[in-house]
Amino acid sequence: EAVRDTSGYMMAADALDREWLVTRLMQDLTVYWKSRKHPDWVCAGPRGIFLKHGRAIAKFHQEAVCLHAEVSRWYLREVVVHQRLQLHQAGDKESSYQRHERLQDFWPQFHSRLKPP
Repeated sequence: EAVRDTSGYMMAADALDREWLVTRLMQDLTVYWKSRKHPDWVCAGPRGIFLKHGRAIAKFHQEAVCLHAEVSRWYLREVVVHQRLQLHQAGDKESSYQRHERLQDFWPQFHSRLKPP
């Protein structure tokens, strides 16, 4: 004669009983809080729900735009600081006099190319 193991059946029956209990309690809680007009349980209607979610989406989009701007500014600052650091470490800075002399050759060539033939 086969021995029947009913532990699986008992576990399933207990799970169903708990689900039924939770369902009944939630129905009672819902009726109670809706009758008290608690803000967490009152439905604002479809228009209110769409407005609420639309505002949340717009807020998220604005935060994304602000984050993008902050990251861009940070990246630009890091690039500029890195370039200045490289120039400072290079050590071969030209004086203002040397720069003036170098640009004296540049400007006439630059302006001659802009003049029409």
